[in-house]
Amino acid sequence: MTGTLTRSRPGLVLGEYPEKESESHGLVEESLSGYWLRVDSARNYSTLKLNKVVERIEAAGESLFKMPDDVLDMSIAGLRLRLARSDADTNLEIQAFAMIREVAGRVMGMRPYPSQLKGGWVLYNGLLAEMQTGEGKTLTATLPAATAALSGIPVHVITSNDYLAKRDSELMQPVYERLGLSVGFVIEGMDTDERRAAYRCDVTYTTNKQIAFDYLRDRVARGNTGSVMHLKCQRLYSKEQAKPKLLLRGLCFAVVDEADSVLVDEARTPLIL
Repeated sequence: MTGTLTRSRPGLVLGEYPEKESESHGLVEESLSGYWLRVDSARNYSTLKLNKVVERIEAAGESLFKMPDDVLDMSIAGLRLRLARSDADTNLEIQAFAMIREVAGRVMGMRPYPSQLKGGWVLYNGLLAEMQTGEGKTLTATLPAATAALSGIPVHVITSNDYLAKRDSELMQPVYERLGLSVGFVIEGMDTDERRAAYRCDVTYTTNKQIAFDYLRDRVARGNTGSVMHLKCQRLYSKEQAKPKLLLRGLCFAVVDEADSVLVDEARTPLIL
């Protein structure tokens, strides 16, 4: 699994469709470079450092364990507001991990183990995490995905096939909903309105094939007026009909499940529009 990020929120500053701008144009690879993979040296995230992060998450979670449901809901709302106003605040992100862990324990009876907390933290910081079958990758992915979503960042969880996208979305739905987040999935056979609605969710599960083609469709819809600066200006233009009907909300943050399959095996097959 890996995390890819720009930590971009759609809005007045970055426009309605945040993505990393390419220095040159014309190649599909450059067009899709909104998701940029940052693989740092392993020594930057040593076992000791990760253990300290886990200790802080567990310490933050102690005050949540006996918290009544209504008080927990208010705490979630308050944390979401603080995250939306912050920019990469480690203390708030640790609180978010603790909150998600507590919610998962309450609604699904599955409280992430230390190994899952480590994996989630690594993913949230744009790194690769190797997890064995049975270690709970699906639950692990909710930690970075929900933390980014609570911050107001559109999240894509990308997996290798339609079955996993639909299954994982529906399986983790109770956790996201308890956090006040919406979740959807995009798979083969869905029409344009269904896709657009799914991409409007806080967290969207899909495959590399689906999101790549939908992004290319957005590029066609935007045409020659789809630059980032143009999209920023569109936010100031009140006439709705002047805006292209896009599917995605940009390329902001992604968690890639089955990264070896998605980024290596499947990447050998060109995506042609």
